[in-house]
Amino acid sequence: MHFGHLLTRAARRYPDRTAWLHGGKSISFREAESRVNRLANALVGLGGRHGDRVGMLLSNCYQGLETLLAPMKAGMAIVPMNARLHSREHQVLLRSSEPFALVYGEEFREHLAEIRGSLDSIKHFICVGEDPGEDLSFDALLESASPAVPDAKIEPDDLAWLFYTSGTTGRSKGAMLTHRVLVAMVSNFLTDLNPAEQDDVILHGAPITHASGPSSFHHITRGAACAFPDTRSEVSSKSV
Repeated sequence: MHFGHLLTRAARRYPDRTAWLHGGKSISFREAESRVNRLANALVGLGGRHGDRVGMLLSNCYQGLETLLAPMKAGMAIVPMNARLHSREHQVLLRSSEPFALVYGEEFREHLAEIRGSLDSIKHFICVGEDPGEDLSFDALLESASPAVPDAKIEPDDLAWLFYTSGTTGRSKGAMLTHRVLVAMVSNFLTDLNPAEQDDVILHGAPITHASGPSSFHHITRGAACAFPDTRSEVSSKSV
């Protein structure tokens, strides 16, 4: 079983239960599965192949969870980045991981402009927001793609998540997490750490690109909801 199947199974078992909560918006597991499949198929349609990587520069939002899961369903790997890093730090991570596509929030447009010319591997910039400019629109991609489960052959030891460390003692290092590792992590959470129940809700206050993201996976498996504060306001480094 590959990691993306956990959402598919949850959607079959709990289709009408709430999967994502963001402000006044509520998305069921059936709809979440459809949206993730659409993004996965859209990435394939853009030329993504087995083993390719997809970068992610998003503040906490439900589209972020969809971006985490979609590449895994398509046989690709996700490269989430801490949104609070300097543009030059993002440059290092993107040049190191060599993604073929980058999903970013429109609030990072000027931030990306500082390094965009040096990101040779990225063929497609996908914008989450109302104004994608000359880039691809996240919402338009979903609307144009199939909601069917992607036809991808995925092995347990295929790379699923290129997890960059915080870099407190030097430059961030990319830890290569496979589907087998992530499935085992979910099993361990449910067995020993946090046996989530269907009525639970996890509120993502910490970045989903780091520990808060993996914390959502066992909730998804149990049909529990993931919630996000209704804001993407930028936090000054002075307030941290």
